[in-house]
Amino acid sequence: MKLKILLIVSLGLAGCYGSIPPEPPCQESPSPDGIVTRIRIKRDLSRRPREVWHVRQDSSGSWIRHGRDIHYFLTGQTAAIEWYRSGRLNGQASYWHQNGALQGEIKYKDGLADGLARTWYDDGTLESERTWKDGKLEGIDRSFDRRGRLVREKVWQPKADTTGPGVLP
Repeated sequence: MKLKILLIVSLGLAGCYGSIPPEPPCQESPSPDGIVTRIRIKRDLSRRPREVWHVRQDSSGSWIRHGRDIHYFLTGQTAAIEWYRSGRLNGQASYWHQNGALQGEIKYKDGLADGLARTWYDDGTLESERTWKDGKLEGIDRSFDRRGRLVREKVWQPKADTTGPGVLP
């Protein structure tokens, strides 16, 4: 009984247990923009990783996400890969279905969706295409059924600024 308790306590205290390819956990590494980050891992009870993310300290000493963030299904397959810069989503984000098929891709800029976003059904058929600009829908928004037929198409126009000078109430 004491051995079991000792084993559980020692596993709970060891924050750098195991490794995940391609980099070992709890190791400092530079992110793509040259800022030194640390890798954090959240595991399930079977010690498989659920989340792996890079963090860095800001000026106040708080740990914020900076770099690649990977989420896993309970089976160990990748569920999502996102990129962060200074705590905000920034860059390509990709998501997968449990069967391994790509579920969606979207680009972020300073925490806001920016660019073409696509989603797919679990069989690989295109489900939707949307264009985002600074977190708002802009441009063509299309949805497709499972057979690939166009179901809905809408064009989003940016709203005119009605708060500037020279605008009459």
